Amino acid sequence: MKIALVLAKGVEGCGLTRHTIEFYNWLIKEGHDATIYAAIEKRWPRHKTTDIIATEFKRKDIPKIAKELEQHDVVYYTSYPHKSVGDEFNEDFIQHCIYGLENPIKVGNCLDHNTANLAKNYKYWEIMKASDGCDV
Repeated sequence: MKIALVLAKGVEGCGLTRHTIEFYNWLIKEGHDATIYAAIEKRWPRHKTTDIIATEFKRKDIPKIAKELEQHDVVYYTSYPHKSVGDEFNEDFIQHCIYGLENPIKVGNCLDHNTANLAKNYKYWEIMKASDGCDV
């Protein structure tokens, strides 16, 4: 199975990143074709603290990334766009990489551990509603 893991918030270098790496390693071990995609519109302070191999993308790359995601069986969102990145990036990401995907199964995942973190996600509930499944 071809699976995309998407860090829409980018590589934070903390729990969301570690979860994505461990999930990726398990998928590969189980024989799946997995790819990590990570937004780099905003660079987090701990971005370079974790060894992660990811296809990085900025706003201008979103249409191309959406075409790649469309070729996967499953798109698993391991983090959501962050409000501080800006509406332009976030709206483009949602339109192309969530609403615009027709073929893959879209799974929303939420590891945010408190309401303050949840509130920083851009249009969190709209994204979750657009998913085919949620892992909360």
